[in-house]
Amino acid sequence: MSEMTSTNAPAPPLWRWIVRFAGAFPLAVLIVSFLMLCAISGTVPLWGIPVHEDGERSFLQTVFYFEHATREWPLDLLLGAAIGGAAALGLAPRRGLTPRRAVRALVAVSAVILAGTLVTVGPVALLDNLLQSHTRPTAELEIGSHWYFHFLGQIALLLSVLAIGLTLRAASAARPAGSAWPVILIVGAVFAGLSLAFGAGTGLAATSVLDPVYLGHQAREVATNALVTIPLGFFVCARLAETPSFGRPNGPGIATGGVIMLAALGLAGYIAHGALTGGAMEEAQSTDLRVLIFPHFFEHMFTYAVASLTAAAVFAAAGRR
Repeated sequence: MSEMTSTNAPAPPLWRWIVRFAGAFPLAVLIVSFLMLCAISGTVPLWGIPVHEDGERSFLQTVFYFEHATREWPLDLLLGAAIGGAAALGLAPRRGLTPRRAVRALVAVSAVILAGTLVTVGPVALLDNLLQSHTRPTAELEIGSHWYFHFLGQIALLLSVLAIGLTLRAASAARPAGSAWPVILIVGAVFAGLSLAFGAGTGLAATSVLDPVYLGHQAREVATNALVTIPLGFFVCARLAETPSFGRPNGPGIATGGVIMLAALGLAGYIAHGALTGGAMEEAQSTDLRVLIFPHFFEHMFTYAVASLTAAAVFAAAGRR
């Protein structure tokens, strides 16, 4: 297997624009979301203004929603690892790059999340959130229920990440030497194993697929991660990569990536259709669609950090020669 080598030549113009777009688009989404929250609340200093769908959490409390970040943490780690592994399919890390700094930063962010949850809601709630027991404020605690609050959506996201990685690989003039495929397989195995562990004998899998409330939540998760987390993660990996060289695209590889992306889009479409036609809005904490959508991007600020740092660490490790 040949290595992707670094060159002193500038990156192809199209690649430069793709990387810039991957970094600028998530930022634009957050800026637009912030402006929309200002318009909804009628004020610019949002820090102490309730913006969350529950009508109580202020903007800062939504950003630093430690309890929510704790239950998202395992899913964020998996998504970030998938992004790093997929990026390593078609890109090679810069020579000398190690995962050490990214791992240290990831440990620090994770410690903040877990410590913040411990301080704000206590050790019992910390454990409940790690065990994926929380979904909605009015719902009973059930181990694994939060995992299945994301189940179909997470599959769609992981498939889309794989499709991007395969497309990068098919477009590359050389194949990076590294361990990208083992990482991707491990992510898939861990996701499948935890899904079985949380869902065996519970009926949660059927609930995730059929319940409009679950589908409604997953629709938001797919939108948030597809618009911000995934492009941001690939942007980070691209910035850590050597200048890629692109040759004649590999037709079967492009086709495979396209089929997998269509599968991801099909799942996302099913989720959105089920949410819209099943009456998910009637069960939501707010009847204002804007309040359901725009604060959610800020509720996931820790997600962006955890997933991007995980992607950076995995990319640096999986692509090492």
